[in-house]
Amino acid sequence: MVMSSFRRFLRRTTKREVPALAPFDSRTPLIRWSESDVFRIANACEGTAIFGSTGSGKSSGSARQLALSMLRAGSGGLVLSAKNERDTWIELCAETGRSSDLLIFEPNGEWAFDPFDFEMRRGGRGSGSVENVISLLSTLVSFAERGAGGKGGSGREGEDFWRRAMQEMLRNFAWLLYLATGTVTLDGLCEAINSAPQSPEQVGSESWKSWSGCFALLAEADTKIDTPAKRRELVLVTDYVLRLFPALSERTRSVIVTSFTSLADVLRRGRMHQLFGGRSSMTPEYTEEGSIILVDVPVLEYGVEGLLANAIMKHCWCQWIQRRSVVRSPRPVFLFSDEGHHFVTPEDALFQTTCRASRVATVLITQSIANLRTALGGGETGRETADALLANLNTRIFHANGDPTTNEYAANLIGKRRELLMNGGDSRPQGEWASEALGLGAPGQVNAGFSEHWDHEVRPESFPLLRTGGVEHGGLVDAIVVRNGGVFRDTNKVWRKATFRQAPLPFVPQPSSPAAAKGGDLHAG
Repeated sequence: MVMSSFRRFLRRTTKREVPALAPFDSRTPLIRWSESDVFRIANACEGTAIFGSTGSGKSSGSARQLALSMLRAGSGGLVLSAKNERDTWIELCAETGRSSDLLIFEPNGEWAFDPFDFEMRRGGRGSGSVENVISLLSTLVSFAERGAGGKGGSGREGEDFWRRAMQEMLRNFAWLLYLATGTVTLDGLCEAINSAPQSPEQVGSESWKSWSGCFALLAEADTKIDTPAKRRELVLVTDYVLRLFPALSERTRSVIVTSFTSLADVLRRGRMHQLFGGRSSMTPEYTEEGSIILVDVPVLEYGVEGLLANAIMKHCWCQWIQRRSVVRSPRPVFLFSDEGHHFVTPEDALFQTTCRASRVATVLITQSIANLRTALGGGETGRETADALLANLNTRIFHANGDPTTNEYAANLIGKRRELLMNGGDSRPQGEWASEALGLGAPGQVNAGFSEHWDHEVRPESFPLLRTGGVEHGGLVDAIVVRNGGVFRDTNKVWRKATFRQAPLPFVPQPSSPAAAKGGDLHAG
């Protein structure tokens, strides 16, 4: 009886083993902030923003740790490139045993992707939607303007009018191409638009009809209509192409046509045609199976071509990944963008609202809040759009920074605390210096009191003092981590300080200069 009771006691008091988590479980730990606080897959899918000035250690510190942890967890993902990311991700994938999963999408490489064919033929109930192609083209026009020095749809005077006018043109000509051929291609769009009538008089011209590819498409579409819905679309398209488009003022028509054809000209040539003009050898779907697609067309090296290449992949990937079934395909995926201000769009805030349900971990890395606001249009529009995006990135990591706006934002995000200040003093009548000198004292008034004061828990001027790694700091990088949805258990606050260790740099012997090799005096003179 006694032994039986003792065994029951042991069963109650013995610590039970925690069952192993299933692959891709949302509770899978990625980073341990402390003994009691863990950053899990579920947290990653709520979005992460990383800030830090150049040289702060953000890429080699917190960003590197996030990348390694997600690779170890088996995530697939898309990596955008503003600068050279190739060497970094080759090293990260090798360190985590994921080298075979890395697909390097580059000029003269083995991979190609046709975004228009993908949007028209992909799986799912929305397959074949002309509007998806229009959305892609509108996004690319915006990026092309940004790359040319504009703000890309940023609230300039009349911007909404020109954008809507161009979208109306693309919608009608894309539908014309789809009704006539069953698909939409960039070459076909250019041919249809460039051969469209330029005036009401030209519409009735037999000469125009004899050579116009646009007129040939109208005739072909008419022979292929097999449903009332398609007939209605053809009526709308015909009305636009033969009546509304020729009636536009020459300036309006020139602006909206050139906005598109100047973009198409870049995509139809050289490297861009090689990457996006042929048959797809990979698609965004690959990331569902664990592939890591690295867009190795850095903006800093390829300019507008790099900007458009990254924008195409990001747009198509984001559209696809939101539509996937996480029941059928539960693997978490990531969108990783260092110097991410190059690639942000006004649609990102809306995309981020569905990332948790789609199991997408966004990692946006940039220097400052100002970068995001400028990229999103500047002024009040840019401020509001950037704030909407950041509000949906639940983990924010702040490294050393000299930008006052970003530091003030971080300090306000952390919050303020109440402090009680004590004050006191005494006053004595003038002319009592002799009594004071003799220590006899003099009649006077003594006052004391308390005042309440609210101040930042972490003051803005504290952020530039964080360690930035390198030899000077022993490879240690400091950051302040702020999260939504709860407090850190060890601090009982929404923030805590974290330290990341950089990977040791390999020693690379430097060749001697010719003068040193010959024994010359490098300091002569």
